[in-house]
Amino acid sequence: MKVVVLTVACLLAAVSALPTGQFTELEAALMTRNNGLITGQIIQQIEAFAQSLRDAGLDPLNLDEEVEYALPVPSIMNLRAALRGFLFRGVSNIVVNRMNYAVLNSRLTFNVELPEIALSMGLAEWNVNVFDRNFNGMISGRVAVKNIVIDGDVRINLGIISGISLRSMELTLDVGSIESRLNMALQGVNYSRDINNYLGVTVPKTYRAYQTDINQLITIVATEVVEQIL
Repeated sequence: MKVVVLTVACLLAAVSALPTGQFTELEAALMTRNNGLITGQIIQQIEAFAQSLRDAGLDPLNLDEEVEYALPVPSIMNLRAALRGFLFRGVSNIVVNRMNYAVLNSRLTFNVELPEIALSMGLAEWNVNVFDRNFNGMISGRVAVKNIVIDGDVRINLGIISGISLRSMELTLDVGSIESRLNMALQGVNYSRDINNYLGVTVPKTYRAYQTDINQLITIVATEVVEQIL
């Protein structure tokens, strides 16, 4: 679920936390009350945000690392860890399914989707010794969060002197499914079935049970962010 939370934060940043220059352009567009110009500015900013992730090497993100560390007295603590074939992708593939602005009541509605965010590992393994006690493990495989969809309903007030202010906002998050095909072992014991069941069954079930509360929290946080910007 951390991936989902991160994704929501990124989308909110792209949609509402516009840089000063971009926000000025959006504010000017809102004042013209031109539907196409307003939605075009927002979509353009989402696309720019997605491109910035790709330009920064964050999507796709590839990692291959090895780490060895020991205290000056290695018997107290030493470790070896390796990460091979790590790949994280999909967070910049932001699909705008709907973006509408109703001029008469200054209401913006949108539907934005990330078709799939996936994380895969060729192999991650670690071996840690602490006071002669050994802790080791490994994990490999793939986990994917599919069809992350955010629906938004934002209503604003426009004034020549007062500028733009937020009247109301409502956001809803929906997650299609989580596919987990991981292989994991800790201390030589295979926990693959447990981790896959937890990610693929327990997490979605818990999310559905608390979806209303989660949406309420997302709306509260997003409202505070937007009000600070305005």
